[in-house]
Amino acid sequence: MATLTTLDLRCSKLDSRAIIAIIQNAPRLRVINLKGVQSVTSDVLSHLVTCCKDLDSLDLSGCWDVYIDDVRSYIETLDEKAAAGFKVLRLNGLHLRNEGLIPTELLNHFFDELCNLETLTLQGCRQISSNMLISACEALGSQTRKSTIRHLNFSGCISLRADIFPAMSGLFPELRYLELAGVPGLLQENSQSDRTAFNRFLETLPKLEKLDIEETCGTCLDDSTLRILARATNLTHLQIGFASKITPGAMIDFIRDCPTLRVFEADVSIILLIDDMLTY
Repeated sequence: MATLTTLDLRCSKLDSRAIIAIIQNAPRLRVINLKGVQSVTSDVLSHLVTCCKDLDSLDLSGCWDVYIDDVRSYIETLDEKAAAGFKVLRLNGLHLRNEGLIPTELLNHFFDELCNLETLTLQGCRQISSNMLISACEALGSQTRKSTIRHLNFSGCISLRADIFPAMSGLFPELRYLELAGVPGLLQENSQSDRTAFNRFLETLPKLEKLDIEETCGTCLDDSTLRILARATNLTHLQIGFASKITPGAMIDFIRDCPTLRVFEADVSIILLIDDMLTY
């Protein structure tokens, strides 16, 4: 196994001892996918530190015996070269070990130590809070450094609020894919300040290609958001389901003014708009 560079064990029934044995005998591993493998524990992570010095992609999504705290501890133990080599980290659905004692700086190492990270997905991590993300952004900003992240997924992170947007603005110039679906409390109903904060954040994403805010924008966002997104010269995918304040005319103008657009999903929004017009 000395030449093995990619290990995909997603949803396998291997126990932790077998996984560790593979890791110990495959020092050139660069990509490890353990998605849904229920035998993965923090002990597996400790062996990654000593055995996999060139790892650049790790997927622990749905590994219920691993906690975000464990991953943070893993990152802290990486040497500078190993941390700089990391490009992809997927932790969808993971929880925090000590829910009552959650440090605000939990995410700081994700943005700081992993200085070349390109993909971070935390979909369904319900305990990730605004304070954690703001702290990580402030730590990044204090270094006068911008993030290298291209794909950021916070869909289903229901503890996030709109106060993350001023903190994130200007720090993610490389961001291509942004997923914020299913976070109903992120943008408050009919809130002008939330709408302004979100719109200003979008203006700092010059390379944005995909945006998913289905079941998040509700009645907060309006036609002004589509006007900003129409200026995104690389945008190919937009999902805004349940955006009931965006008008049909604005949708038509957006489609006309966005020549790179390939996918536009506003299904439930259109139903809501038709219902409003019929009621009126």
